[in-house]
Amino acid sequence: GRLSMMQDRVGAARASLERSVDLQANDAGALRMLGGLLIRAGDPTATKLLLQAISSDRSNTQSFVLLAQAYRQAGQIDSAVSAMESALERQPEQADLMVLLALVHRDGGQMAQCVAILEEAARLAPDDGQVIGNLGAVHVEMGNASAAEDLLRRAVQLDPGNQVNWLSSLTEALELQDRIEEAHDVVNQALQRAPDDLR
Repeated sequence: GRLSMMQDRVGAARASLERSVDLQANDAGALRMLGGLLIRAGDPTATKLLLQAISSDRSNTQSFVLLAQAYRQAGQIDSAVSAMESALERQPEQADLMVLLALVHRDGGQMAQCVAILEEAARLAPDDGQVIGNLGAVHVEMGNASAAEDLLRRAVQLDPGNQVNWLSSLTEALELQDRIEEAHDVVNQALQRAPDDLR
């Protein structure tokens, strides 16, 4: 049904972009677009196209971000870190890029680096709900429940689009502190805010 239809659309878009790339092998934008599409499809050839896009245009930050995503998806954490660091060299002190780099470090089990980067991002963007929420979620993963709780309560207010995610992490933080009744209340709050298809 819907999955088949989506796969057909992805296939058609991929074929169209591949023709475009064949016609203009050095078109970094087309290579980047096809690379992004291949990442979403889980296709490992995305890396090759993104490296080609970067060799055509080393100034585009998004190419490095997509390359990091492709490496991350393939489990190549060191390469993903390197690509994200290259993105940050082009746009230093960008909190959203710092979050992505921190999450790659988290994937590699490098929690100290992850926290340090998120704390720096929080210093640069203290009202960015994504930064604050991810820092809180990482603290939950590390078992730092009290630090996580404050951050996640703040993220719920700062980032309404991701309230359900932050409330879920907040529930974990409360459970780690054996505050089960409060955790239950937060679960109910999250369920009330969740889209119908998640209930």
